[in-house]
Amino acid sequence: GINAEYMGELSKAQRKEAQKQWEVEQQESAMRHERLAVERKLNEELQRKLDQAAEEQQRREDAAKLELEECQRSFEKANLELEEERRACMDLKDKSEERRLSMQALHDEQLKEKRCKTADIERKVKALDANLQAEKKKKKKKKKKK
Repeated sequence: GINAEYMGELSKAQRKEAQKQWEVEQQESAMRHERLAVERKLNEELQRKLDQAAEEQQRREDAAKLELEECQRSFEKANLELEEERRACMDLKDKSEERRLSMQALHDEQLKEKRCKTADIERKVKALDANLQAEKKKKKKKKKKK
């Protein structure tokens, strides 16, 4: 592992110390690699969980959006039905008013006809009465002449 030329210049004790130092550095390096591998695995696991949570959140948001759209469609449909009912009621009210006015006009016309007939009858009765009175006077005059 360690540069052979460098080792040749060192004493046996120094070589032993250098070898130990090198082994310690190798162990530390191996531990660093292991720690980095563990951290990478933890980071990957954390990222996977974050991705899952984000997907789940997106699904919930999409579902809420669909539910909101469905509610809006239902609301609009109910509003249209309500408007149709309101128009139908107004039409009924208008037709009812037309019918009432038509019946009123008919009633007024019938009343007018009855008044005309009544007036005709009253004129005829007066004329007949006048004729009757005139006949009575003629008869009285004839009786007086006799």
